[in-house]
Amino acid sequence: VNGYHIPGTLASQLEPSHMSLRKISSDPQSPGSPSPTRKQNKENTFTINCVTFPHPDTMPEQQLLKPSEWSYCDYFWTDKKDPQGNSTVSGFEILLQKQLKGKQMQKEMAEFIRERIKIEEEYAKNLSKLSQNSLAAQEEGTLGESWSQLKKSMADEAEVHLKFSSKLQAEVEKPLLNFR
Repeated sequence: VNGYHIPGTLASQLEPSHMSLRKISSDPQSPGSPSPTRKQNKENTFTINCVTFPHPDTMPEQQLLKPSEWSYCDYFWTDKKDPQGNSTVSGFEILLQKQLKGKQMQKEMAEFIRERIKIEEEYAKNLSKLSQNSLAAQEEGTLGESWSQLKKSMADEAEVHLKFSSKLQAEVEKPLLNFR
């Protein structure tokens, strides 16, 4: 899935058992041509999960990083047709778009975490303020003890939320912002 080897699929049947692929040229280069001509037909490629892979026999000779499986690191340069079928999109362009989407996602995650930190800090501040309330301070007996314990518990909870917001900032938000 996602460009990787799955036993019993077309990819596993076409998988080479050696480290390099041999170059087969079906279209000889015309003399005087500055660059080789490139033909891509249906027999030379196959697609798995919207990722186009070249047939191993049509690839130029190269050293594979993962010879026992289909992997992005070996085949991401292959072009694929755009969704409308009008043109092809280069493998590099696909990777670039993926990187740009990842950068945007990282930015959105950092904003989300920042909002959560603000909420935790505000909640901690309000709990602390509520725990300082002097209502029923003169109450005695078991009700007075219960009331004091409730206020102490609320102050402790406020401290926990404040520590959590600090931890979010130090361990989540800051690394996300440094990743930019």
